[in-house]
Amino acid sequence: MSFSYDRLGFPMMPLPDLSLEVHLLPVTKIQFERFIAEADNDFGSNWYKDVLALNARVSYKHFTANNQERLFITGVLPEEALAFARWLGRAFDLPTREEWRAIYQAFTDIPISANHLQLKSSAAKPAHIILENLLQDFPINDRTLVELTLMREGLVEWASTPTGTWVGLGQPRSTFFPNLLNPLSDEFKPLEADKRLYFFGFRLIRRRKKGRR
Repeated sequence: MSFSYDRLGFPMMPLPDLSLEVHLLPVTKIQFERFIAEADNDFGSNWYKDVLALNARVSYKHFTANNQERLFITGVLPEEALAFARWLGRAFDLPTREEWRAIYQAFTDIPISANHLQLKSSAAKPAHIILENLLQDFPINDRTLVELTLMREGLVEWASTPTGTWVGLGQPRSTFFPNLLNPLSDEFKPLEADKRLYFFGFRLIRRRKKGRR
């Protein structure tokens, strides 16, 4: 299996049957901080301070299974996530609700294998270390990618709907956000469109042209 990487060296998983690639992990604070520092944007230190107040930062070198959610950028709104996507490259986007669920189902059927152990060494150092830490909890052939990618027991993630609204999909750990959500049938609809939520993050996709492998 051939993995690709975003401009910061974080891995993306190809899913040819869905004609897309998807970030293996939710977008991290490390990635978003590079965007804040390097892009021409309005996301200054005060903005980021408010975001971090919702879900404090943890070092990618020292996180544990009890605080792994703090690695990832949360509390951002869809338009802010899309600004980051445009900075990564024109082809990056947030998934639709249907795409997110199709990715979830695909990952449920893919066992963790030696290929996923190998990809960590070709990723940028922060991604390498994060994957190495996560993989310690997932013996080969014992779990599937839906756990390693944190689509299960990770965050609630932004996805778009055909009507142009935004919903959250995911199945976080109960210690992070108590819930009974089944992401294949349930969705989280924020009551206030501009309210920042500590358990809402995102991952990005790149769509491929149909038939391209």
